[in-house]
Amino acid sequence: MTPPRFADGEAYLTWEALHTERHEVVGAEILAMTGARAAHKLIAGSACIGLRQGLRGAPCSVFVNDLKRLIKPEGDYLCPNVMVSCDKPSDCARPTPATG
Repeated sequence: MTPPRFADGEAYLTWEALHTERHEVVGAEILAMTGARAAHKLIAGSACIGLRQGLRGAPCSVFVNDLKRLIKPEGDYLCPNVMVSCDKPSDCARPTPATG
């Protein structure tokens, strides 16, 4: 089966919203994300706490799981476990289907 191609980021995000599993797009290749084990979740949670404490007073936000980040204008979207952004949240992150 040929993987889908998207005209732009909005087309990808519309396609992604139709699926229950998470995907990333890197170099026009769609990559399915796997579920995480408990130890992985604990590490991500600890990283989030440490980052929030370190950024206290900064105009930045720390996000955990299930948000997409446009990395390149060409349409590379990642779904990191922990993400720091100093952009407005509405400009930097899109929810994945799991969080709506």
